[in-house]
Amino acid sequence: GPLVFLAAADHVLGLQLFPQTRAQRLVDQLKEFTFPSNYAFGICQGIGALIYGCILLAKFTKQDEWSKLALDLNSRIQQVSKTSGLDLTSGTAGFLLATTRLFEATGDQKAAANAKMAARILAEHFDPGSGWRHTDGNWYLGLAHGIAGIVLALDRYRRVFSDHQYDFLIANALEIENRQFDPERLCWPVALHGQKTSMNNWCNGAAGIMICQAATKSLLTTGCLAENIANLSNKIGRRGMMDHWCCGNFGISEALAYVARECDLPHLQTDANNLIEDSLQRGLSGAFFRFQPSVGENICFSPSLFRGISGVGYSLLRFLNPGKLPYILAFEI
Repeated sequence: GPLVFLAAADHVLGLQLFPQTRAQRLVDQLKEFTFPSNYAFGICQGIGALIYGCILLAKFTKQDEWSKLALDLNSRIQQVSKTSGLDLTSGTAGFLLATTRLFEATGDQKAAANAKMAARILAEHFDPGSGWRHTDGNWYLGLAHGIAGIVLALDRYRRVFSDHQYDFLIANALEIENRQFDPERLCWPVALHGQKTSMNNWCNGAAGIMICQAATKSLLTTGCLAENIANLSNKIGRRGMMDHWCCGNFGISEALAYVARECDLPHLQTDANNLIEDSLQRGLSGAFFRFQPSVGENICFSPSLFRGISGVGYSLLRFLNPGKLPYILAFEI
């Protein structure tokens, strides 16, 4: 994560911050790394994350070694383990999206084969009434662990490979999700069963679901959502307690900016900018960003991309240089 941020800073600003020696050490370690049998497959945690991270580093640094490493990592996978689950974060959907992006970047046929294998597994495990069952037994709706993330991966796969056998499945999954939207409270429940809690954030909440709805071009065609876009944006765009990408303000801002671009809704970009400025002002006033619930913990250095300062830095780069960097929270390249 920190390498991606530093490479992006060099790419946009030409600051020469990228630590080449340490980066080479990571490359050498990954070349020798043997995946444990229980190693995750997702695009936030696991093999998919390594592949996607290498694709981004190849893009920002213009160094072919990162592309070669991504291809090498993917070539070691002969089958997708089902023990890591099906979700985007650590499971099959994350591997599907990573290998699809790898094919887009390189045209590699092994990437295409692995993507096809992952898509087939997701189709086999789809329940037309509930979506995809998580490893804890519940059925989630959000981007990180539920329907939104899996649909995002399948939708990208069908577009890249022109494989329309999953069209009905994707439409079915979106229908399940849309039925759960509460137009009065402007939210989705986190899960189908158990306590009906709701969130605004990227990982389990409305911001992440909106990314999926925008990517699949269904946000503006689903009546109950189209009618409430402005109110929904206003609600989730209010500054919350946390700042990081996963569960906080900068993640919500990234989501709003992505939806604004995909759906041509400039007022959402305004909401995204206001949230970044508000969160940045609080961080500057307090001398730290809020990555943990406890004030004391926030004094500690948190370098990571999804839950630390690298994500905040990347968002600020994008905020100050519109159109020059991909939306990592939508897993663009």
